[in-house]
Amino acid sequence: MRGAARRTAPVPNARTLSWLLPAIALLLAACGSGKNNHKAPTQQGGRLATPTPTLSAQDLINAAIQTTNDLSAFHFVLTHENGSTPIANGISMTKADGDFQKPDRFKAAVTGQLSGFTVNVNTISVGDQVWLNLTGNKYTPLPNGVGAAAILDPNNGVLKALKGVKNPQIAGHEKLNGVDTTIVSGDVDAGDLTSLAQNAQAGKLVKGKAWIGDADHRLYRLRIDGPLNDQEPANIARIIDLSQFNEKLDIQPPPQ
Repeated sequence: MRGAARRTAPVPNARTLSWLLPAIALLLAACGSGKNNHKAPTQQGGRLATPTPTLSAQDLINAAIQTTNDLSAFHFVLTHENGSTPIANGISMTKADGDFQKPDRFKAAVTGQLSGFTVNVNTISVGDQVWLNLTGNKYTPLPNGVGAAAILDPNNGVLKALKGVKNPQIAGHEKLNGVDTTIVSGDVDAGDLTSLAQNAQAGKLVKGKAWIGDADHRLYRLRIDGPLNDQEPANIARIIDLSQFNEKLDIQPPPQ
């Protein structure tokens, strides 16, 4: 709670938060493609050494898709720079911290702003059931809840944006949290990100970057720079960091 008057923050209802999980999910969209390249042969002991292939941007993205699909679980932290993402009825999400357990279990703690107050909402999804912790320790079932498996389904937009990337390239290399990564960048049509922002404008290009591990080809970070519509700040950015791959999770429905 904030403010000198010690007012009670408005509590969002289940219907208000029915867009919550889709708003988080599409940040798994990445970008990248390119042509195959190979290092030139080098002399070793008077003979030509076997050339070491250099993966193209498309090779890296394809490998990251495969390694992500092969994961049994992962942790993510989604943050915003210079803005937030409206969810519904005045709630703007600034951060989400959660876990996904294959094939269909998901939990997250979401931080946002509502009427000048900071609100925190916990959510659990198992199969096609979703519960929201709106206040205290009580979880409320969300009618017609969206299951985690459907959210992360590649046909639900996750890979649609990735495959539709424009002007891809390898943008550099960076050690991210101790992991050597290659950065793949490109342009993404905001129209492919409507699950993130309901009023995302088709034809409006934003910049995307994917940090992919050099050794394991896992996806470690996604970043989307730029507004998805004319109302967002020009310098807004959305970042999602992935970690704790394949750790043992046991996400269960909340006690009723």
